Amino acid sequence: MLSRYYSYLNKFSSDENFYILKEAEKLLEQSDSYGHSMSYLSQNLLKCIDFEQIAQKTKENYDYLKAKLKKHYPGFSQYFPVVFSSREERDSVRQKLGKKGIFCPVHWDTSFLAVPNGLSDSIMSIPCDYRYNVSDMEKIINILGG
Repeated sequence: MLSRYYSYLNKFSSDENFYILKEAEKLLEQSDSYGHSMSYLSQNLLKCIDFEQIAQKTKENYDYLKAKLKKHYPGFSQYFPVVFSSREERDSVRQKLGKKGIFCPVHWDTSFLAVPNGLSDSIMSIPCDYRYNVSDMEKIINILGG
């Protein structure tokens, strides 16, 4: 949460924020000391979170996407996986969503492989967790043309 706030204050893009988090994880992995513990601030922030409300909001967003994108629906998650006909189509849609401030992770990046993997190259996850609302989901649907 603090990284998002810091990124917002510094006007970092989602990609810049993601890079910073990846670099921080690398530093932790390279550290010789074990037993990293949660900060006092983080512990107190977690006490203030209504996890039931988060779960309800995530389910509401997921159900909305499920109803609108039936042909792509494989299960339940805080992300809604969408399969495209090609990597190019996926990347184009991902870029359009990114311009609207919606960061869609790509799992299993296979660009380093000599032989492409069809499913891995055509799947993208749409976030639908508690941070978003139905109007955000509608923006996604409009971009997808669904």
